Amino acid sequence: MKRIKALVFITIAAGIAAIGILPGCDELVTNETRDSIEVTLIVRDSTCVEYCHSDDDFEVMAAIRQWEYSGHSDTVFYDDTLFGQTALYCGPECHTMDGFVSWLDNDPDTSGYPFELGCYTCHQPHTLQLPDSTWNFSLRDTSAVILAGGQTFDYGTRGRSNICANCHRSTYDMINWVYSLQINDERLTEVLHAAHEADMFLGANGYEYTTYTYESDHNDVVSEGCVGCHQDYDEGFALGGHSLNIRDGNGRAVEEGCNVCHTGDDEYSDATIAAKQSIFDITLNALRTKLISTGMLDDSTFLPDPAYGVIADPDSVGALYNYLYLTADRSRGMHNWSYAMGLITSSITFLNTTAK
Repeated sequence: MKRIKALVFITIAAGIAAIGILPGCDELVTNETRDSIEVTLIVRDSTCVEYCHSDDDFEVMAAIRQWEYSGHSDTVFYDDTLFGQTALYCGPECHTMDGFVSWLDNDPDTSGYPFELGCYTCHQPHTLQLPDSTWNFSLRDTSAVILAGGQTFDYGTRGRSNICANCHRSTYDMINWVYSLQINDERLTEVLHAAHEADMFLGANGYEYTTYTYESDHNDVVSEGCVGCHQDYDEGFALGGHSLNIRDGNGRAVEEGCNVCHTGDDEYSDATIAAKQSIFDITLNALRTKLISTGMLDDSTFLPDPAYGVIADPDSVGALYNYLYLTADRSRGMHNWSYAMGLITSSITFLNTTAK
């Protein structure tokens, strides 16, 4: 994309120090003069009209249309309710645009309008404050993200995927969760409401048994992280791009991201993804059945029975935690197949041999 570079010359009446201002789009086009402040602009590469408001470049328009198909585009996202609390109440920094922007600025004030997530949530428009001083909708933040377990998430060219991990990560340390031995609404809210995608991608924050060797698929080979699979390729408005959707359930998938690594006989398609997700579902259901038989899950709600209260040992809590963690990840194994299946298999093995 083209970048806008502008020189702003300001002339102030005698006795007043020279200052720099950024005019609005109207002044960019007209070079209008106001009172004692004269604005003159030299546009070297492009203009705001060419970049965002042109009738020839549809990139921004396409991104907006794709966004309408994304899971982030609706106010339902922040009106969701879990255990009687709305998502807006639980985490305005990740469920509203103004909340996220203020959180990035280390300003907890979210008293403004609770806007749904949109372009300006991740992108900073018309900015001259970033290190490269561009007007190209640069991401608001590309710094590495430290996960709750201490791991560093740092992926994508110039950290493009890092902004995703600010919200799509666990907000608590798994060790504290498991070793408390307490199962209550607060702890269920923590694990079920969290978005564990960054942790799962890294192969982190699951409960790992000392007798099992865990593997991780994606963290070393998918250099672009989230955007490499979810955004860098698209098919119309509903798949890939800013829709962030990998497949639509109707036989269509954006498999280009998968097939950067999966080549030849290992190429992915919608059918491949669906088949692997089916295997994951069957295996996770086997873990759920085992947890029900041990009394740790209710057979109708598939949540811990509130009357159960305290579980005797961390390994038993760990099996329950892994089930909840994998359910909340929502990728049905696709974010990190080997790690996800390892967590299920090791949990079932433990329950089959030692759980009472």
